[in-house]
Amino acid sequence: MSTAPTVRGTLALFAPRHLPNLLRLKAFFARQFRQTPREQFAAVFAPYARRLSADILPRFGKAAIAAAQRDGGDEA
Repeated sequence: MSTAPTVRGTLALFAPRHLPNLLRLKAFFARQFRQTPREQFAAVFAPYARRLSADILPRFGKAAIAAAQRDGGDEA
């Protein structure tokens, strides 16, 4: 029986100060989507990109995301 945590079971706390890096990660995923074959992206990055876009970023307000983008977090 494995005791390693799964992606879903891992506790991750993100504060507004993490937003610039989270937006950089989102931009990285967007670049990878454009540059890699769809099957490769799906196998390697899709679960993480989906979690970032669907679970993590929506927890922050639009004003906090806009401020982080102004600070250079969104470098797509």
